[in-house]
Amino acid sequence: MWASVRSQVDPHNATIWSAEGVDTSLLSVFDGIHLFSAGYWGILGGNMGAVDKGFRAKIDAYNAAHHTHKIWAAGVLPGYNDTKVPGRKGTYIVPRNKGGTYRTSWSAALASTPDWVTITTFNEWFEGAMIEPSVIYGNLYLNITQQFARQWHG
Repeated sequence: MWASVRSQVDPHNATIWSAEGVDTSLLSVFDGIHLFSAGYWGILGGNMGAVDKGFRAKIDAYNAAHHTHKIWAAGVLPGYNDTKVPGRKGTYIVPRNKGGTYRTSWSAALASTPDWVTITTFNEWFEGAMIEPSVIYGNLYLNITQQFARQWHG
């Protein structure tokens, strides 16, 4: 289905298309994979570095096998709390730890030598995943973002 959609919407492959998820077979249509739910895939298990490096290895293996240059986009997350979203089941909390969670996810992302880094997210207040300045956090998360973005692109 996605191949059909892409051929109609972007017949000359002029746009980069990234798939969210863990299924590397999507790379036959998409230009890369990213993990929007970065906290779910690594932070909760305390193994963000291993998760990110594992996906980097999967992308590298795909590229080697198919002679492609698919993108690994590591995701970073400041924390998460969807327990107050009305009607949502299976909720969970990834504590912010005063910026520690965000720093951990950035460090893990950078250790996986990503092509891109995605941030979950600037303004998702309802899920507690915002890095937007606030009364409670001030500019803490923008400052951390700046620090790690400079480290990434030195």
